[in-house]
Amino acid sequence: MNYVFFRASQLAFQRVTDIYDFVWPTAVAMWNMREQVEDLITKNKDATESDLQTRFVLKTDIHGANITRAFLEHSWEQQQEYFAKFLLVNLIAFYEAWTEDILEAIGHNTKTLRDQLQYPTGAKLIDVKKNLNRHPNKGIWNVVNSITSHESVMLRDAFYSSLISHEKNSKAQLDSLLYCYRYFKECRNSIIHGGGKANIYAEIAYNDFSKHATSSQLGVKEVPEHLPVYNSGIITLSLRGVVGLSDIIRRIIITIDAELSRSLGAEEEFRQRWVAKHGKKRTLKVVDRNIRQRQIAKMVQSIGFPRPMLTEEIDKFIKNHSLAR
Repeated sequence: MNYVFFRASQLAFQRVTDIYDFVWPTAVAMWNMREQVEDLITKNKDATESDLQTRFVLKTDIHGANITRAFLEHSWEQQQEYFAKFLLVNLIAFYEAWTEDILEAIGHNTKTLRDQLQYPTGAKLIDVKKNLNRHPNKGIWNVVNSITSHESVMLRDAFYSSLISHEKNSKAQLDSLLYCYRYFKECRNSIIHGGGKANIYAEIAYNDFSKHATSSQLGVKEVPEHLPVYNSGIITLSLRGVVGLSDIIRRIIITIDAELSRSLGAEEEFRQRWVAKHGKKRTLKVVDRNIRQRQIAKMVQSIGFPRPMLTEEIDKFIKNHSLAR
């Protein structure tokens, strides 16, 4: 994944891929099994749960599966919503893990910054203990601006222009994307902590997102489907909407990854990955300057970074840090 800088971002995308590699085949299998169960019942109207167990469960060594309840009493629409809840919980967890991993990589891993990476600029972080007494939260651009106030010339010149040119880089839409994320995050919180019953925070997040829920403000072809949320009402999810959240999260990560790649703290990730792959005191070709620069570019790509636009500062960096000569 040479379109992001940090290993943390690469890991986050891999986690999303892995969960979909499980969810989609499972959903397809359940849809096909629904047809098989319905076909069996149609042909044998006297079939019992025991008959269904013998046909579908006996050889699996799985205990507790109730075929009648799962496939005859629950609709396909209900099961799609179960998939949506499963996906939502995991996608939010992946993003939360990413905020910690990327801040750890650049030496700024604090709860305050992790929280702010989950809020749009100027939003207010609700303090649950104080109910609706909310205090100002500077949000995502505060994190970016404070961390990149100390900039790495080497990383900026080498990678930044390439990273921000990615088609999913959404610098102009970042705050709107975070309003979308907040809506889904509060839905997730209501599901996990409220048994699916919405609280006032979920209602606020829905109302806030509604003001930003357009294709132009989000920079997407399709706004993730989001259903109205009211305090004390039941959270209802759309599988299509949660799948849309995946793209929202991807855009947020790609954008913030690009911005933080030019921070001074990101140099440590570059150094560690160089040492892990190439060791120290690597001898490079010094006779021909152009050949040396091409060699450095290839070595940088081989450790998972995008192809550097300029290598002169990288050359200085690896010399100054005794990584090559």
